[in-house]
Amino acid sequence: MIPPLVDWLAYVGGAVIVSAAVHRYLFWLLYARPKRPASRGVRAAFVALFFLLPLGMVELELMTLTPRAIAAPLMWCAFTWAGFLYFAMGTLLLGDLVRAPPRAALLVALGLSALSMWQALRAPAITERTISVPLFPRDGYRIVHLADLHVGAMIDRAFVEMIVARCNALQPDLVAITGDLVDGSVPELAWHVEPLRELRAKDGVFIALGNHEYFSGADAWVAHLRTLGLAVLQNESVARGDFDVVGVDELSAPEFSGGHAPDYERAFSAVTHPAIVLVHQPMASHEIARRSGAVLQLSGHTHAGQIFPLGALARWDQGCLVGVCRSGALTVHVTSGAGYWGPPMRFMSRAEIAVLTLRTEEVAEHH
Repeated sequence: MIPPLVDWLAYVGGAVIVSAAVHRYLFWLLYARPKRPASRGVRAAFVALFFLLPLGMVELELMTLTPRAIAAPLMWCAFTWAGFLYFAMGTLLLGDLVRAPPRAALLVALGLSALSMWQALRAPAITERTISVPLFPRDGYRIVHLADLHVGAMIDRAFVEMIVARCNALQPDLVAITGDLVDGSVPELAWHVEPLRELRAKDGVFIALGNHEYFSGADAWVAHLRTLGLAVLQNESVARGDFDVVGVDELSAPEFSGGHAPDYERAFSAVTHPAIVLVHQPMASHEIARRSGAVLQLSGHTHAGQIFPLGALARWDQGCLVGVCRSGALTVHVTSGAGYWGPPMRFMSRAEIAVLTLRTEEVAEHH
């Protein structure tokens, strides 16, 4: 879905301004300041790289309209370069302070980029966490918590197959997916998410939508995911004997679809037992903690910051970055996510498949 024209132009204009400033600064450090002549080839490369980042950002807005065969190479190039520039700006600015040669700083940036790509592209960790949820009726209950797979131009079927195999091997009681599963349209990505059909858990596989489902056409995805056997919960609850599973819609949904918005009253209207609540953004805890029955909230969205030090912004925005937090009597678990978004990089964060063991007594929680 393309946002209103004014917002879209501001978004693209911002990308152009940032790209121009960064590439101009890079050219100044490497060629203009030391008065080193730049060949035509070098100048042409800088112009091409300047356009690469805005094109990648435009492609994010058009991802439901662009064939994956076109989107994938463009996104890989644009966002790998964007990730390198992130590190380059930091090392160059620091290098300037200590009078280090710019090329040395760029070598450090290259090393950090390579390390971060390895961290992002390797298999997610299996992270075991034990959580005290005193009002939950089943001691030792095991939940696999997934979020932020971001299947799309840069993450494909092979990744989904690996995630499904690892989850099934854990033999969980329940699988909870808390949004940002896809980046793109159903026609382009249906084959890539097909392995989700094989996810297994004793009490079912549930999903609440994230903001990226709304970028990608939420109604079409809801219909398709249900054909795969996933229980998509949109402001509704499902009873599982002595507990309920609740799904609350994405906080930003109204920006992308007039027919969708979080509705806490509706979501909890049929809750009669202690409830596990799936909602994409951790900040929803302020509302959920006020709801009768809510004992555990599962969220994603933050990526644990993905690339340090961006986690500070995510924590400030959401209140909880990763692991176990509290909001009054409500226990909140935030996963770092199984995939990545934007640059195929993670720095000082790790993708994960979170395995939660719920205990009804107070225990030393493993964060």
